[in-house]
Amino acid sequence: MSYNKAIGDLGEDAVAKFIRKKHFRILERNYACRYGEIDIIAKRKKELIFIEVKTRSSKAYGGGVSAVNFHKRRNIVLTSQHFMRSIDYNGPRRYDIAEVYINENKEVSEINYIENGFPWEGHRYGSW
Repeated sequence: MSYNKAIGDLGEDAVAKFIRKKHFRILERNYACRYGEIDIIAKRKKELIFIEVKTRSSKAYGGGVSAVNFHKRRNIVLTSQHFMRSIDYNGPRRYDIAEVYINENKEVSEINYIENGFPWEGHRYGSW
């Protein structure tokens, strides 16, 4: 396993634990289709939540949010639409971003969880 994959998995595991404490139910992890991949798909009450996790060892090169650019957001939305079609879901949803920072001992030192990290309204398959 590569170093980056191991660090990414560490961040995703930390976010999964974090959101379970907030009464989210995890439906999928690392859901992938031809459009891309979503790190965590969860449900809380009647809302689907698509979570992009960015794990960093430093803030020197910018936070994780800055890595979720237009291209990445588009792929996340298209992937989420694929998932929703697969379960015949058309209810409320949102896109969250979790920034996870680890220290030199490879321990999670901070989780910055951003609800509604980017909007989805008005974006339909093929309308980008």
